Amino acid sequence: MRSNPVGKLGPPRLTAGPLFCLPDAEPDEEHAAVVAALRKLIDEDKFPLSPRLRPLKSALAKLDPPKPKVPPKPPIAGASEAAIRRRKRPKR
Repeated sequence: MRSNPVGKLGPPRLTAGPLFCLPDAEPDEEHAAVVAALRKLIDEDKFPLSPRLRPLKSALAKLDPPKPKVPPKPPIAGASEAAIRRRKRPKR
């Protein structure tokens, strides 16, 4: 009888981990290509809320974080909220 070349434990199992690792000194062109490919996959998917897109969206968020939102302007000093609402109401 022939012995199992893999051994008693069977074939090696793949562990959950990243599909690819991006080095810190990656050229901008390659980074932009990966980001563009991820955006295309996500945008052209038939089911945008499907669970299979979650890892792609998280990878895209890590590679190309969204730009911070501009904070709203501070309220006018000395004006009460009622006065501001009166100015915004259409005149009859």
